Amino acid sequence: MRKKGIIRQTPSLWWLCGAISCLSIKFVETAIVSCLRMRYHTMQQLPQRMRSISISVCGVFETITQDQEPTMNRILLITCLLLLGGCGKQPVIANLNPNLGDQPPGIYERGTSAVITGQDGRKSTEVVIFQNDEPPSRLANISAPADLIAARLGAGLRDQGLVIEPSAPVRLKFVINELLVRVTRKNLRYTAEGKTDIVLTVENRGTVLTRVFKREAYNDSATRPDLPDLEKMLNTQLADIGRQILQDEEIRQLIGRK
Repeated sequence: MRKKGIIRQTPSLWWLCGAISCLSIKFVETAIVSCLRMRYHTMQQLPQRMRSISISVCGVFETITQDQEPTMNRILLITCLLLLGGCGKQPVIANLNPNLGDQPPGIYERGTSAVITGQDGRKSTEVVIFQNDEPPSRLANISAPADLIAARLGAGLRDQGLVIEPSAPVRLKFVINELLVRVTRKNLRYTAEGKTDIVLTVENRGTVLTRVFKREAYNDSATRPDLPDLEKMLNTQLADIGRQILQDEEIRQLIGRK
C-alpha cells in the first residue's frame, strides 16, 4: 500500500534551478541526481511515518516514498529539466483593461459634441515596478495609457449620446500624473502599492471645470504577487475614476451647455 505523503515545500530548489541553467545537460543530470540521493539518504534518518514526503520543484509537487529512489530520480530530473527554462522568466509588459461598464443613453441632446485628448505627464512609462529585483523590473503597458483612457472615456460618452469630433467647441483634456503599482519586499513579505492620479479639465466656450482624481490601494502577501493581480489593482482604480467622470453632473451640464 502506498504511504500517505506529508507535503513540504522546499524553496531551496529555486536557487538550484537558477544555478544549473548555465551548465551542460550532463552536469545538470549529475547535480540533480546527487542532490536527490542526498535528500533520500536524509529521509532514512526520519521516523518511518515521516519517510513519505513531497518535494517541490519550481512549484510542482511530486510525492516520493522510501522504496521509490530510482523512479523518483527520473521523474524529478525530467520535471526539473522541463521547467528549468521557465524558472527565472518574469512578465515583461503589462496589459491594462479597465471596464467602465454600460452607460445610459440619452444623457446629451442630439448633436452635442466634444473632443477628448489625453497627456501622460509621468516621468517614466512603467505601470508596474518590482523594486527589489536586481535590477528592478519595470513593466510598461502594452498600449499608451493616455490613448487607452481616452478611448474608454470616448466610448462611454458616445453611449450617453455625445458625438466625439476634433472640431467640437467642448474640450475634455486629462493629464496622467501617476499610474503605478510598486512592489517591495521586506521581512519575507511583499507589499504592492498602487496609485493613480489623473487631472481632468473640461472647457466649453471659456468656462472651465477642473477635477482631480486620486486613488490608492495596498496589498500584502507572503508570496510575490502575480502580474494579473497588479493589473487588476490599476484597472479597478481607472474604472472607478472613469465611471465617476461619466456620472459627474457638473461635467454633464458643462458639456451640454449651448
